[in-house]
Order: sequence, then C-alpha cells, then structure tokens
Amino acid sequence: MNDIFNDFDNAFLTDDFLADIAKAESGAQAERRDAPVGKYEVKIERMELKKSNAGDPMFSCWFRIIKGECEKQVIFMNQVITRAFQIHIVNEFMRSLKTKQEVKFVSYGQYAQLIKDVFDEITEAKTEFALDYSENAKGFKEFKIFEVFEATPF
Repeated sequence: MNDIFNDFDNAFLTDDFLADIAKAESGAQAERRDAPVGKYEVKIERMELKKSNAGDPMFSCWFRIIKGECEKQVIFMNQVITRAFQIHIVNEFMRSLKTKQEVKFVSYGQYAQLIKDVFDEITEAKTEFALDYSENAKGFKEFKIFEVFEATPF
C-alpha cells in the first residue's frame, strides 16, 4: 500500500470523522458552523493563485484555527485580483506574513510563483500567525495578520 494513504489515515481517520460519515449516510445534517469574526491563532494550510468560479484570477488562502473554541475550523480568504486595489490588498496581506520574499506584482505567472514561494517559506519555517478576521462596513471580510511567530513544538 502506498505511504500516502497511511498519511491520509493518520491525518483524517478519527472516531469523530467516522461518526460524521455515519450521520451523513443516515441523512442527518453534519453540524457545520463558520468561525465568527474575531482574533485567532492560525496556520496557513494553502495559499495559491487560482481561477474563481467566474474564471477570474483569484488569490486563495486557507487558515486553520489551531487554538481556542473554534480549533480545527478553517477560515477561507478568497480575493479576486483583476483590479489594482485588489492586488494591493493581497500584496499587503502577503507582506504582513514577514517572509524574505519581495512582494510585487509583475504578471499573473510571476505572481502565482511568488505566492507559492511565500507559502513554501512559511510552511518550511512552520510559521503561525495571529489573525484578525473581521468584516468592514460594506460587509466584506477582512484578514489582518497582527503577529507572526514560530510554531510551538509538539
């Protein structure tokens, strides 16, 4: 058997997971709630440039909450980047991660590689973040990193 499947079993196969599958198969709705706006300690599980459902370039970042009442939940940041102010939002966010990368948009291909490089750097360093997840007056979600720290060893 391929080692990747053992890794999947170790990462996802828990009694809670199996119970949720049983509930879903019985027709019961699994309890799912979005994390409310607030401050969270997170790690970034995914960060990439991809296509939105409409086909536009979109920055996507997944924050896994690692402490507190909402531990293990994921907060999703999805920012379409077809206008200068949208790219500015993503640039400022990536700069707040405090990596060694020079954050600058030149082209979408270059930007996709930059996003990958930033993600690789924070993943390799096992960096964690304090995230202020909020909503502005117009109802748009906002994501601000206000502290960067190394992961605590297990």
